[in-house]
Amino acid sequence: MNIDRRTLLKTGIGLLGGAALTACAPPAPAFVGPADARVRAAEQARRPGRIRDFRLTAAESQIDLGGTVVRTWAYDGRVPGHPMRVTAGEVVRARLANRLAADTTIHWHGLALRNDADGVPRVTQAPVKAATEYTYAFTAAHPGTYWFHPHSGTQLDRGLYAPLIVEDPNEPLGYDDEWVVVLDDWLDGVTGSPEDVLAELSRGMSMPGMDHGDMTPGPSSTGMGEHMLMGATSPLLGGDAGDVRYPHFLVNGRVPAEPQTYRAKPGTRLRIRLINAGGDTAFRVALTGHRLTEMM
Repeated sequence: MNIDRRTLLKTGIGLLGGAALTACAPPAPAFVGPADARVRAAEQARRPGRIRDFRLTAAESQIDLGGTVVRTWAYDGRVPGHPMRVTAGEVVRARLANRLAADTTIHWHGLALRNDADGVPRVTQAPVKAATEYTYAFTAAHPGTYWFHPHSGTQLDRGLYAPLIVEDPNEPLGYDDEWVVVLDDWLDGVTGSPEDVLAELSRGMSMPGMDHGDMTPGPSSTGMGEHMLMGATSPLLGGDAGDVRYPHFLVNGRVPAEPQTYRAKPGTRLRIRLINAGGDTAFRVALTGHRLTEMM
């Protein structure tokens, strides 16, 4: 085999090019597992306090929304579920029993917490299979008003949600009482299921030439179904008012006709912790005859 100078130079350049490409290739990612020392160090930096144990059962339940009775999915047969309440720095240890006919998880909404407790199936954890249990454990380091719900399919648009209140051990605010208010938009078991709505939205949003600016609220004449809220706007909400027509809007799991009420003496300074658990709706809140002050 005769190798001339030109061939040798070409081969050398090729080898150098290959070497350069190899040198520029990024290193293989080093994943951080739940048991990694860095995770333990981060948890320790949150100065975990005593452990608070909770138990949740996710199951199909019959729920009275205030004269409207529906079959839905809920935690421990309630909508919303029982509030969890801890003090900042305490460790939440919550054991979830999945009695649903589907996989589920719990996402702790708004909390800064260890990644393997974040509850995103196939991303931060394996799904919790039907008829199995799973324990979440994390330090609730920051005071505030939070809530929890699944991150699986359309389960949030059922009744699987509840408040998580992390109290400040050095509470700077002054008030006489507290009321946790959970707002929600609801259709499950009334005009259809969340899966029906998702399928309808998927068909509608994929249609060519769709322009929300040309649409008006009301039943669609295009065969897209009864759940799509076409072209709804709200100046109070700054524009878009949502995409789904909900038959009910709930306050603490009750329809307006049969509301949950709070009674207070004149002059009471009430702290209201507001949570929007709605799947599609933004809410603007006001109390007739009262002035609301934002607490920061």
